[in-house]
Amino acid sequence: MWSEEEIEARFNALNLPADRQWENLKLSNDFLFGKVMQDIEICSEMLRRILPAANIGKIRSVQIQAPIRSGVDSRGVRFDTLIDADEKKVLDVEMQTSDSIHLMKRTRAYHLSMGGNILEKGVSYIDLPDAFVIFICTFDPFKLGRHVYTFRKFCCENKKLELNDGETTMFLNAYGKDRVGKKMKAFLDFVAGRESDDPFIHEIKKRMVFAKLNRKWRQEYMVASIRETDVRYDEHVKAFAEGDYSRQLKAARNMIARGYDEDEIHTLLELPVDEIRRLK
Repeated sequence: MWSEEEIEARFNALNLPADRQWENLKLSNDFLFGKVMQDIEICSEMLRRILPAANIGKIRSVQIQAPIRSGVDSRGVRFDTLIDADEKKVLDVEMQTSDSIHLMKRTRAYHLSMGGNILEKGVSYIDLPDAFVIFICTFDPFKLGRHVYTFRKFCCENKKLELNDGETTMFLNAYGKDRVGKKMKAFLDFVAGRESDDPFIHEIKKRMVFAKLNRKWRQEYMVASIRETDVRYDEHVKAFAEGDYSRQLKAARNMIARGYDEDEIHTLLELPVDEIRRLK
């Protein structure tokens, strides 16, 4: 792993815009959002505002940037904020700032990974908890002006007949135009960068200040930014999209040299873990 000086030098070399600098991050940054949501009281209040009718119980754990893979050679996913609310509910909350045609398919992958992970722990499918995948967006994914879009499964032939499989997918739009509850509106306004005198927003801001004073979290953010840039622009990783296996191996060696662990390489390149280990 790199030294503190190397991390600083690599991060500064990225020349990121001012709003991507640690001191200037807003709640819409997924990394900072996760650190804020590690505060159980703040996380609980956010869920009560987003899901007022869901009767969210006591939160047992909050995992941020949590990688989950079902099976040794399966493709993994990384959750922004994975919340175990009680024995009956598990929630993934994602902060999303860029629109993508693949966004809807991602929700499917997250639901599959959450269910598979729970079943691998020995839970019967009968006892599967209700699963929520929630995207908090700084754009309108459906261009209809709504703050909230909620999806569950219904019968195509009879829209009143619901499947009741326990899966719910939600998209929140911070720039919606319709009317929503005052508490929901205050939270989404803050995600959009607008100020509020809501006491809950004050608590979020205090937590953000606390997070930004944490030197370890600052370093984690820098490393995450460096790796994100490596993956996005490295020509070897780009070659993976062309299906060239020899260049995938080359990309894996390059990532090993840069300090990536085998789970990250497996998730990004879809190479078998055993193959990655042989390259070390």
